[in-house]
Amino acid sequence: MLTFIVDDNPDDRLIILHQLRGELAHATAVEIGTAEELDAAFAHHRPSLVITDLALGWGTGIDVLQRTKSQHPACPVIMFTGAGDEQAAVEAMKMGLDDYVVKDPRRLSRLRQAIRDIADRGGRSAQAQTPAASPDYPPGGELLRRVRDQVQDVAQSLAGASGLSGGAQDERIGLITAKISDVLEELDAAMAQPHPET
Repeated sequence: MLTFIVDDNPDDRLIILHQLRGELAHATAVEIGTAEELDAAFAHHRPSLVITDLALGWGTGIDVLQRTKSQHPACPVIMFTGAGDEQAAVEAMKMGLDDYVVKDPRRLSRLRQAIRDIADRGGRSAQAQTPAASPDYPPGGELLRRVRDQVQDVAQSLAGASGLSGGAQDERIGLITAKISDVLEELDAAMAQPHPET
């Protein structure tokens, strides 16, 4: 799994790299600390995962998210950023952000969990795309599969929120609400499309 680690702080990039390798020992990482390094990385590599800070000295994690999703729509993005950025993270979730983790030494296991969840989801997607595991879906079947995966993610997030308290629980519930909104918007868009007569 080729991962872009985007953070202008080299110490934070090292923390992310350590958590990534702790979860996926054979992961390959491209460390990105400047806009030029980001340009070069996108020019030469196709990431399987992007982990970015929100506040970069030369741009924002929102910019990184938008660029990633425009060039590689299926590539998951995790935002690993300081406390106080929760509202921006909720907005980013609406734009396709896959997960958000607060930079806090007590929450490093949460970053590992986010990486693990994405790796597991990637494995499920690869299995679903193999001919043996991919039956002929009816029209809209791909949408239903994506919705199922998103609902499963929401269920896992709800399970994780049950052990939190106070602000952490409110933060998690905000992210869950954003994910549910995304699912509903996707369903509304699909239902608004004309369907051929069968």
